[in-house]
Amino acid sequence: MKYPLPASGGNAAIKRKFEETLKSKNPIAQTNELLAKIVVYNLTVIIHEMYENGVEPDFLNLKSGPCTQSATLGEV
Repeated sequence: MKYPLPASGGNAAIKRKFEETLKSKNPIAQTNELLAKIVVYNLTVIIHEMYENGVEPDFLNLKSGPCTQSATLGEV
């Protein structure tokens, strides 16, 4: 293989930021720990983009705020 797979870059970034090893011993706990690291890494990337590049994420496509959105969800 001439070039590394694209996922290897993400794996390396997570390892650099949150250590290479998992602390949990149980396989299910290891899976949960790894998934938590991925979620936290993605949040740090979003926050970085917000502050460094002025990106404004639009979660759930909320138009008028979370209070009105939750009220409409209950009516569905």
